[in-house]
Formats: sequence, C-alpha cells, structure tokens
Amino acid sequence: MLVYTIKELCRTCYTCVRECPAKAIRIAGGQAEVITDRCIACGNCTKVCSQGAKVFLNTIDRVIKLLQDEENVAAIVAPSFPAEFLEFKDYRLFVGMIRALGFKYVCEVSFGADIVADRYRQLISENREFYITSDCPSIVNYVRFYHPDLVDKLAPIVSPMVAMGRVVRKKYGEDI
Repeated sequence: MLVYTIKELCRTCYTCVRECPAKAIRIAGGQAEVITDRCIACGNCTKVCSQGAKVFLNTIDRVIKLLQDEENVAAIVAPSFPAEFLEFKDYRLFVGMIRALGFKYVCEVSFGADIVADRYRQLISENREFYITSDCPSIVNYVRFYHPDLVDKLAPIVSPMVAMGRVVRKKYGEDI
C-alpha cells in the first residue's frame, strides 16, 4: 500500500473520495480508506486532503536499514536535483553528501532517459502503430486497472529510472 489514511486526522469531508481519478477511496466505518487494489498511487488524494490525513508510505526506515546492511547501494538521482539544492554551487558537494549517507554509487538517471528515447525512436521507426507512452507508473497502472483493453497499446519500454537501474546493475553487479 503506497497511500494510506491517518484515521485520527480524517474528518470524512469526502474531498479525497470525489477527487480520486481511480475511484480508489471509500468510506468505511466513518473514515475514508484507500482501496489498495484500485489505487494507482497518483498522489492526488494527498494533495487535496486539507487535513493531511492521506499520506504516502514512508520508506526512509527501509532505506536506512538497507544502507546499514548492504555494502553496494546505489542512489539514482533525477537530473533536476540541482534545482532543489540551489545553495550548492558545485554538484559534487551533493554527491559527496549522498555518499556520506552510505551510498556507494551515485548516478544520474539522464543516461537512462537517453536509452529510453533511443528505444522509442527504434520502436516508432519499426512500427507504424500508435502507442500510449508514459514513464509515469500511475498512468501505466491506470491503463492496466481500468482500461485492460488498451494494455497492448502501452509502449513496451521501461521508464528511464528502470533503464538506469539496469545499467547500474550491469556496471556494478547484480548484488547492488
């Protein structure tokens, strides 16, 4: 379950129920609850909940445990990371901070985006079909859950993050 309700904060205002594009929230026992099998993890409910009762699963503890237990852990960061850390004039400071947390490797996902773009060019040049293209797991899940007749129209190409994860494993080993 990626999104859940903090029941103590829910005031049953129905905003999340009305705004969920996947209709994956119901009222049960006087509280709004996420229907896990229907949730596409788009996060819309977390944005519209004025009470802060809808939240994403926090995986920080899992990452900390992974860093403590494993030797080879890689961080794959978005190419936009400098926009979040304007105080760093040199990106290497950010990389050093990530490594200081315990990550052995720090990679940028943009190379994965290049791989995916090349694969799209290849797919389109070889096929004259129309495809639904999206690197967003929420869109892919929406199609799979609610429009299964269109699944064969999803482009058979992984996201840049998955592509980069494969590159990292190939370069640094499967145990990463």
